[in-house]
Amino acid sequence: MALDNVDRRLLARFEASAAHERARRDLLPPEWLNAEPEIQPGDRLGDLFEDVLTRARERVQAERDALARRRSGDDLDFAG
Repeated sequence: MALDNVDRRLLARFEASAAHERARRDLLPPEWLNAEPEIQPGDRLGDLFEDVLTRARERVQAERDALARRRSGDDLDFAG
């Protein structure tokens, strides 16, 4: 008996599923099948990341400016 690492019990179900999927795709218009999506999911994540990064930088800068204004109003010397 030869060793085989393929479980053939599910092969018939897989083939039926693939045939069903092909039949579903055949119902779609060809221009839908060949069309490129306008926005890739990764592009949306990149835009979101850039927006979060920009807002974080603006918030850090605002906090630094507020701290500088508070320090300039104080007569304390923090350097020593």
